[in-house]
Amino acid sequence: SSFGTGSAQLEYAPYPTAALSGGGTFCPGEMGNVAIVFTGIGPWTFEYAIDGEVFGPITTSSNSYTLFDDITGTYSLVSVSDANCGGTVTGSADVVFNNPVQAAISEGGGVCPGEFFDLGASGIGGVPPYSYQWFSTNNNQWVQFDVSVSVSPATSMDIYAVVNDACGSE
Repeated sequence: SSFGTGSAQLEYAPYPTAALSGGGTFCPGEMGNVAIVFTGIGPWTFEYAIDGEVFGPITTSSNSYTLFDDITGTYSLVSVSDANCGGTVTGSADVVFNNPVQAAISEGGGVCPGEFFDLGASGIGGVPPYSYQWFSTNNNQWVQFDVSVSVSPATSMDIYAVVNDACGSE
């Protein structure tokens, strides 16, 4: 009688993992970024959610992946699998997109010759801290760089405030 022999090599493949991190506060028009790092044997396929709404699946051969998005919410992973098996997911990230800064200015009024009139401004929304600039359209000049301005105009004047925040100006 005859017989044959053979051999096979089995490689243990641990379950893959995916860990999500990142997030933060972003200015209008920017893209938020959330990082995902994978273990296991690529390629990896994953799904993620923003406030429970599922996106994907996405497949990548890289062991790290960055989500660039402009949606405010809590990002989390839903599932991951690699070339061999399904795995476990961890982590979440909060992404917030701020509204553009808006400027509010106190009302003008009448001022007698030689008297001073005080005006104040405030920033609303955006990303503090705020900085303030006052501009006079009478002579097209910046007149003050502060939260308030005191003016003693010789004639009627138009003055406006520009409020800057970490993202830009209004």
